[in-house]
Amino acid sequence: MTRRPHFDRPAPTLLTEAGLAVLRASIAIRLRPFATVATYAIVRRAIAEPDPAAIASVVRAVEAWARRMPWRALCMEQGIAAAIMLARRGFPVTLFYGAAMTDGELKAHVWVRSDELDVIGCENASNFAILSQFSNDSSS
Repeated sequence: MTRRPHFDRPAPTLLTEAGLAVLRASIAIRLRPFATVATYAIVRRAIAEPDPAAIASVVRAVEAWARRMPWRALCMEQGIAAAIMLARRGFPVTLFYGAAMTDGELKAHVWVRSDELDVIGCENASNFAILSQFSNDSSS
């Protein structure tokens, strides 16, 4: 019998923070222009090196809440929530906003990176042209 790989569950405080971040991101996206929300999400200056384990915990917590929200919480909400949480921890954050024509429709997408590390939404980012990016890292 093979065992499923064990993934550390995010701490309850991290899950609470992620739930509030997804909620705040969802509300903000509906009330404010995206550029305003993105700029607010990464307002803190990067002061720490990215920590892959900490970033993975943040992503797991955000994705867990996004699946459980009673409304749509897709790439924009998840990207903003992850950016808020990572910037709060002092990690470098770059939030990308892109667009692509897919099946005759214009599609938008948001993804987040921390330095060279893919954070969230990066799986299909290469399909989108970057329209704007927001960063808290002064070297970017």
